[in-house]
Amino acid sequence: MAERRKDVQRGLVVTLACVALSGALAGCSVSGLPPKSADPLAVTRVYLAAAKAQHCDVTKALTLDRTWAWCTDPTLRSYTVADDSEVVPFNPGHTEETCVATTVVSTATGEAENMNGERDWEFCFTRTADGWRLTDQGQG
Repeated sequence: MAERRKDVQRGLVVTLACVALSGALAGCSVSGLPPKSADPLAVTRVYLAAAKAQHCDVTKALTLDRTWAWCTDPTLRSYTVADDSEVVPFNPGHTEETCVATTVVSTATGEAENMNGERDWEFCFTRTADGWRLTDQGQG
């Protein structure tokens, strides 16, 4: 019984150390999401890093329901993010969006096949109670 308790404690220590280290390396909270105070450029970088690593839970959490979240098809191969963002008007009666220009390289199959290759792509965010969240993409 004592040996089992020690194994559980060791496992917990290793798990907590890994979680703390991954959060510190990513500059994000334990869940992998950027802090609520992060600006749209930082959120874009976290979003694209998660998309490239296929951390679908992170891309989905950073995306509002009315748009799609990157995950596995298309598969993000590489990206660059602009150094600044631009506030743009949103559809009438809605709030403004802040958009970040990027260049993405992706591969895709089936219906998403037109996403093969390199393209300019824009990610547009709206501020929510949880921080900036993706509301629209693909203006490139």
